Amino acid sequence: MIANERDLDRSERFKDLFSVIAMLMLAVVACGILLSFLFWFWHLLTPEQWNFLEDAQLRRIETVVFSGILVGVAQTYLRKHI
Repeated sequence: MIANERDLDRSERFKDLFSVIAMLMLAVVACGILLSFLFWFWHLLTPEQWNFLEDAQLRRIETVVFSGILVGVAQTYLRKHI
């Protein structure tokens, strides 16, 4: 009986650790997307001499951020209706 309790304890500790790592990774990705969006928005609002993004960088941010948002909205919609 004690061996089963130890196995369960180890399993729960591993699940807890994995959950913490997943949440940290999610927070890092969310911060990256938010910063990208803010840089893109800053680029649109400021005069041209203050812009530090090149056209290729700007297009990449638009592709990643906005396609990610569209995919997220589509997934949410599909989950509700499937």
